[in-house]
Amino acid sequence: MRNSKKNTKSIIKEEPFLFKYGYIILGAFTLLLYLQTINFGFTGFDDSSIIPPNREMLSSVSNIGKIFLDDAFFRNGEQSFYRPLQNITLMIDTIIAGDALWMYHFTNLVLHIISVIIFYFLLIEIGVSKKTSLGMGTVFSALPALAHAVAWIPGRGDILLAIFSMLFIIYLSKFLNSNQTKYLIYNSLFLALALLSKESGLFLSIIALLFVAIFHKENLNFKSAIIPASIYSSMSVLYLILRNLVIGDMSSKTKFGIEYLISNLAYIPETIGKLFIPISLNPMPSYELINIVTGFILITMIIYFGISKTESRKYLLFGFLWFLLFSIPGMMYEHEFGTYAYQYLEHRAYLPAVGILIILPFIFRGYNLRENTIFAGILLVSIVFFILTLLNSQYYKNELVFYERAIEKSPETAALAYLNRGLIKARSGNPKAGIEDFNTAASIFPEYPDAYNNRGLAKTQLKDKRGVMEDYNKAISLDSNRAVFFYNRAIFKSSENDIYGALDDYKKAIAITPTYKQAYKNINYEYTRLREFDSCIHYTSLAILQINDNRDFYYTRGLSKLSNGDTADACEDFQISYGQGLASAGEQIRKHCK
Repeated sequence: MRNSKKNTKSIIKEEPFLFKYGYIILGAFTLLLYLQTINFGFTGFDDSSIIPPNREMLSSVSNIGKIFLDDAFFRNGEQSFYRPLQNITLMIDTIIAGDALWMYHFTNLVLHIISVIIFYFLLIEIGVSKKTSLGMGTVFSALPALAHAVAWIPGRGDILLAIFSMLFIIYLSKFLNSNQTKYLIYNSLFLALALLSKESGLFLSIIALLFVAIFHKENLNFKSAIIPASIYSSMSVLYLILRNLVIGDMSSKTKFGIEYLISNLAYIPETIGKLFIPISLNPMPSYELINIVTGFILITMIIYFGISKTESRKYLLFGFLWFLLFSIPGMMYEHEFGTYAYQYLEHRAYLPAVGILIILPFIFRGYNLRENTIFAGILLVSIVFFILTLLNSQYYKNELVFYERAIEKSPETAALAYLNRGLIKARSGNPKAGIEDFNTAASIFPEYPDAYNNRGLAKTQLKDKRGVMEDYNKAISLDSNRAVFFYNRAIFKSSENDIYGALDDYKKAIAITPTYKQAYKNINYEYTRLREFDSCIHYTSLAILQINDNRDFYYTRGLSKLSNGDTADACEDFQISYGQGLASAGEQIRKHCK
C-alpha cells in the first residue's frame, strides 16, 4: 500500500506557477501597463470640476453623509448623475494625499487590477480553465479602448460598477450551486455596492434573471428564485427612492430617453469594433464608418462561430445580452450640446466588454482547439494590445494633450474640445490663442453660449471692453438660465463702476442658483461700496439660509451690523462664525465684544 501511494504521488504533476497563481501574474501585468498613469494630471474634462472645487469638503470624513445627499458633481442635486461610491473613493484619496494627483490615478490603477483579477475568477467560476482565464484576463487588462476608464479619474465609476457586477454574478453562481444563504448575502451586498457605483447597476437584476434562466433552470426553487428576486426588487426600489430624493427627474436635467437610444444604435457595432480593432481611439469620439463596419463584421463572426457549436450558444446569448443591457444607459444619454461635444465616451464600454469576452473561451473550446494554441494566440493579442494601450494612455496625461487628441480625431465636430482648449490657453496667459479656439468652437456650433461667454472672459485680458459686453450679452441671449453668465457680466460691470448694473446681474445669478456662494459675497461687496449696510445684512442672511458652509456670511453680516452700530447682534454673528472655525471672527470678538 505504501509503495502504491508513493507511486501515485510521483505521477501527480505540480500545477505550474503561472496558472496556479494567475491572479498574481495579472496584477503584475496590469501594474506594469498602467504604472505611467500615476504621474498624469487632470484632463480638464469633469475631473477638474469634481475634485479641486470640492477638495475642502472631500478632506474630512465627517462630510461622508453629504456625498449620499448630492449629485456626482457636488452641485446640490442639479446634475443628473448619482455616484456616491465613486465620490467616497475620491474622499479617501483626498484624505490620504491632499492635493497630490498621483493618489487619484493610483486608486484607478488599483481598482483596475482588482477588476481584472475578479474577471479571471469569474471565468473560472463559469467553467473556463485557469490557463485560458489567465489569457483572457490579460486581454481584458490591456484592451486599448478601456484606457479611458483607467487613465481618466472619473472613469473609476465604471471600474467600480464592473467589480461589483462581476462579484454579484460569481456569488449568485455559488449560491445557485450550493444553496448556501451566506452566498446570497454576499450577492445582495455586491448589488447594493454596484447600485451606489453607477445607475447602470439597476440592470443587474435582469442579468441575474438571465443567468438563472440560461444556466440554472434545474436549480430553481423558492429559495433560489423568489427570495433573491424579492431582495433585488426591494434594493432597486430603495435605491431609486434615494436617488430621486437627491437628483429628481433625470430627463428634466439632461437629454435622456428612448429617442437618444435609437439615435445611438451605431454605438453597438462601433464599440465592438473598437474593442478588438482599436483604431481611431478618441477621448471625445464621434461615430466613424470604419469602426461601424468593422464592428458589424466582428459581430457576424462571433454569432456565426458561437451558433455553430452547441456548447457555446448559451454563453453567446448571455454574453451579448450582458453587452447590450449594460450599453443601454449610455446610449440613452446625449450631451446637452449633442454631437458638438461627443457622441459617446469610450469608458462606458468597460463593463459591456466583459460580456463579449465571456463568449470567446467557449467558442474556442467548441472547435476543439488545443489549449496551448489558444493561450499562445491570446497572449500574442495581449502583447499587441499592451503596446497600443501604453500609447493610447498618453492622451490622458494632461488637459492640453487630451483636447488636442480630441480635436485631431474629430476636428469638424469638436466644439467642446476647442472650447476647453481655448480656456487652457487663455488661463496660461495667451488670450489671443484662446480666442482663436473660441472662434472655431462658435463657427462649428454658432449657438454655443459657452463659446461666447469664454471669449468674453478672454477679451477682458485684452481690455476689449466692447467685445466683452457683446460676448456676454450673446451668451445670455442664447441661454438665460446659466447663473455663471450673469455672474461674469456682473464682474465686468463692477470693474467699470456700474455697481447697480453689477448688483442686478448678481441677483439674477442667485435667482437661478440660490446656493451661488461667490455671487452672495460679491453682492455684499457691492453694497458695502455703496455703504448700504441694511442690504448687506439682507443678502448675507439669505446666503446663511441657502449655503451649508456659512461661517463667512455670519462674519460679514457681523461686520455690516457693526457698521450699522448694532454691536450686540454683530457679536452674536461673530461668535457663531468663530464657533464654526473662522479665526478672523475671534479677532472681532476681542475688539468689540466684552
